[in-house]
Amino acid sequence: MHTATLYRLSSSDEGTLGVLVSESGGGAPLVLATMEAPTRDNVPNYSCIPEGTYRVVWEHSAAFKRYLYELYDVPGRTETKFHPGNYGGDYRLGFRRDTRGCILPGTGFVRMRVPRVGNWQDAVEGSHAAVSLMEAHFGTEPWLLSVVRGMPPPGVADRILIQAEVIGRDLDVGTTA
Repeated sequence: MHTATLYRLSSSDEGTLGVLVSESGGGAPLVLATMEAPTRDNVPNYSCIPEGTYRVVWEHSAAFKRYLYELYDVPGRTETKFHPGNYGGDYRLGFRRDTRGCILPGTGFVRMRVPRVGNWQDAVEGSHAAVSLMEAHFGTEPWLLSVVRGMPPPGVADRILIQAEVIGRDLDVGTTA
């Protein structure tokens, strides 16, 4: 069974930045940027999910009309998925969001101009490509995801960590909004 760890780097009103790492499967490790909603006490549809270990299953999503990875046994949540998107901000404070508690994978971090609003916000880029990379790595079998606060092992995610620093995000893993 594949395993992966989502290392949460920082959370602010613009979203929670993380790095997804899976070294299972025998091939090259999968290393992706992630964006989630801010840390808001696990409020459904508003907060990132709590730290913990979750079973992940490949299944059809009626909302997205395609197969996606869904997390099971998330306290107080249903329909928590990995799906394409860019923004994870606190919409109550005027930030853009493409998630209501799901995890948005990306190939890297960027500051992106919000359409029709014009302000800049932290985001992930290459989200559709990242979902395809996940599908190639994990396939259709269930896998385990551990969500932790902290940095990935040295050397594993250097490119993504540099991008997080370039966009000006404090990588103090104790930081919460």
